[in-house]
Amino acid sequence: MKKNSLFLCAIVIVVVSVLNGCKKDNVSPTLSFTNQSAKDSIYSGQSFTITGVASTTGKLSMIQFFRVFPYIGRISEVEVDETRITSFTNEGSADFSVVIPNVMASIDIRVAVTDQDGQETSSIFSIIIRNKNIVDYTNINIGGWDSNFGSCLDVETGTMMSGSAPTDANLRPKIDLFFDNAKLGNVDLDSAYYNNINRLPDTGIRFATTTFTSADYNAMYNDDLFKNLVGTSKVIAIKLNDIVFFQAKSGKKGLLRVAGLTGPTKDLKLDEKIQK
Repeated sequence: MKKNSLFLCAIVIVVVSVLNGCKKDNVSPTLSFTNQSAKDSIYSGQSFTITGVASTTGKLSMIQFFRVFPYIGRISEVEVDETRITSFTNEGSADFSVVIPNVMASIDIRVAVTDQDGQETSSIFSIIIRNKNIVDYTNINIGGWDSNFGSCLDVETGTMMSGSAPTDANLRPKIDLFFDNAKLGNVDLDSAYYNNINRLPDTGIRFATTTFTSADYNAMYNDDLFKNLVGTSKVIAIKLNDIVFFQAKSGKKGLLRVAGLTGPTKDLKLDEKIQK
């Protein structure tokens, strides 16, 4: 009888051990973000990378990312394509980094971490769209004395005007710069062809050279890098790929990129950024 009792006790101990081994730990996973959306705003159409850390006392099963779409009286969500994480080098803790592509408007992303027991923890990450405070104009064609394009530009609207605009009482006030001889100026740069008569009084625009590259220019969605610059030159020489700073008579500041230049007195193609 004593042997039977010992045998039964051993069986009970084994069963209890197995049950305890299969029992959930009842401790939910943890989740934290390592970048903060409040300071990492982006512009419409850009991608955003969410980074963070997921941990569990057991084993991680998956990390998911859902776009949240609030509607009146309810909330809907869709899992972001190709972002689910199911493979972990360290099954108890994982650093994650996932790109949310083509963010067109401010949106919430729900990040969900699930462990092997099906226990889930989730948190909302807000991606905030920043408003651009500059306007872009591209492929502005103007020209010098030997070009078929006009020599004058209204930088407020990115509008080219003909070389005769300086003599037009209605157009003259809209002119900001004049181009010829590989120069941008605040006056009529063709006065030598008109017995040195300046047909265009000082337009008020001022220029300055910059060290910005085309990559710098392309990456600008706001005026942060040029809003504190000061232009003092009334006339400035230009060459291909130069990025020139200007301040218009209205006070608005901007940049002009020399995207094309076929000759000092020929065709000039400009890209422009100007404050709203």
